[in-house]
Amino acid sequence: MPRRKSDPLDAMVGAKVRVFRINRGISQTALAEKLGVTFQQVQKYEKGANRIGASRLSQIATALDISIAELFEPSREKKRRISIPRSSCWPSRVPCGC
Repeated sequence: MPRRKSDPLDAMVGAKVRVFRINRGISQTALAEKLGVTFQQVQKYEKGANRIGASRLSQIATALDISIAELFEPSREKKRRISIPRSSCWPSRVPCGC
């Protein structure tokens, strides 16, 4: 059976694994030991180079004390908005007396 290539979703899930792992202060080696894989394999998961199977995803979620769903949720980081006061005359070219 041919191996399936990873896709952007694999990369996103891998990146989430990395974020949760780092936030919990767990090294790739420590996570790898909990999963019974090499740290290189964890590295490949995090980079999206290798797909994470369902059972391994469950093991990772357990090791990181998160739900599997959290690995698929969009980032909670909100883009910062720059607000310009309404009294500002830029970019209008109308003289406002500022």
